[in-house]
Amino acid sequence: MKKLLLILLFCRISMLGGITPEQLNKVLGVPLIGNNAKEWTLPALQQRAKIRFSGNAGRFSAKIRSRIAGAMPVEMIVYTTGKNQQIKRISVIYANKGDTGKRYSSRIKEDKRNIDSTLSKVLGQSRRNSFQSGNLRVKADMWHSNCADIFLEVNKNDFTMLHLIPPGSGKKASGSGEKDYSGHVKRNKFGDVFIPDVPMVDQGPKGYCVPATVERVFLYYGIAIDMHHLADIGNSSSEDGTDTGQMLKDITQIRRRAGLKMEQNKSLSTKTVARYIDKGYPLFWIMYSTSGLDKVYNFSRKNRSQAKTPDEWKRMLKKISIPADNEGPHMCLIIGYNRETNEIAVSNSWGDAHIAPLWIPMKAASKVSREILVFIP
Repeated sequence: MKKLLLILLFCRISMLGGITPEQLNKVLGVPLIGNNAKEWTLPALQQRAKIRFSGNAGRFSAKIRSRIAGAMPVEMIVYTTGKNQQIKRISVIYANKGDTGKRYSSRIKEDKRNIDSTLSKVLGQSRRNSFQSGNLRVKADMWHSNCADIFLEVNKNDFTMLHLIPPGSGKKASGSGEKDYSGHVKRNKFGDVFIPDVPMVDQGPKGYCVPATVERVFLYYGIAIDMHHLADIGNSSSEDGTDTGQMLKDITQIRRRAGLKMEQNKSLSTKTVARYIDKGYPLFWIMYSTSGLDKVYNFSRKNRSQAKTPDEWKRMLKKISIPADNEGPHMCLIIGYNRETNEIAVSNSWGDAHIAPLWIPMKAASKVSREILVFIP
């Protein structure tokens, strides 16, 4: 009886916010919670949890191979701000329709049950609440404490996610408030003009190129909306991918709340690309990811840096050509151009290796292009 009273008292203290970071980290199984603002930074988290994150521009991710809060996650995403990489939110991704396979529906329920049970034993019963993810208001089961707010978000048909928000950061406004993005544009002596700091979102093996690419642009404009939310909105699947037109229609309200307009253009040219890149606006490129284009990628990756001048590189580019093809519908970003060599720079949502611009000649790009789109603040 005495033991039971102690447990109940501990739970009561927890619900009132009296749990310590050490106690909460023990419940989570991984030391994610910091003791103070200095420990709520990405470098401190990496050192504390012995997790190596990849990414850039305020979004970092890592594959996770240990249980967190009683369930086995797929990935952890950390959103940061400022030069010291202060953490705004940690999101732990569990079972989901993109990564988990045919059993994802039952796994989502199982993970939800295990996480809820693990946290409730110490933090008490959760209460229904919501938090802001970009311009999307997310409803979830919430546990409040003095050292973090924890949200268990479950979409029975799509995913289970656990979000940890540091004290005092849950009500920060979304969006960067920035209007002039031309300062993001870099130029070099080779004639390259490009945007180097578009956040990377790795879509992984699932067919989420559209949600991942849209998330990247939202993040670039300071709007944190996870690709799993976007995949749910656009009814994406790992097998069939995403209906791009439908997704763009479905996120219209989110885009407009963020103050973003959209322009579409069927014509792919260096002149058109330059008009947007010079202002710091990355472009969505709807195209076909073909085997011929892969050869162009590889040729550029291996040889472009060896050319001493744009003219020398133009002569080398004469060696390559690709046929028109409509295999592998895909979306990626155009993040740069070079007028002298008549190239565009692309970035696929395939991890850190694709953060840097990958240059391809316009004559090759036009063979696989379908449409370009752009969000304008």
